[in-house]
Amino acid sequence: MPTGRTSCGSRKGATILNEAHYTPSATGAASIGSDFEAIVDSPSVAAHTYKATIQRALGTGNATVGATTTAPITLTVEDCGGV
Repeated sequence: MPTGRTSCGSRKGATILNEAHYTPSATGAASIGSDFEAIVDSPSVAAHTYKATIQRALGTGNATVGATTTAPITLTVEDCGGV
């Protein structure tokens, strides 16, 4: 069980688009469900690399990501077309 804080975020290159921080409860509950989004409404011309990240922000231990058939991980990317 990690101590400290874990961050989940989305990035375009080194630029953070959105980030959420999670701190484990004092009871040791390790399971945390979350939703977060990043909206890129005016991307510049050319190819870009976007990434979802989960990393240790403070403290010790490992942050583990897991999923099951009843609790899946979903990453949705939508291209809503040009304006």
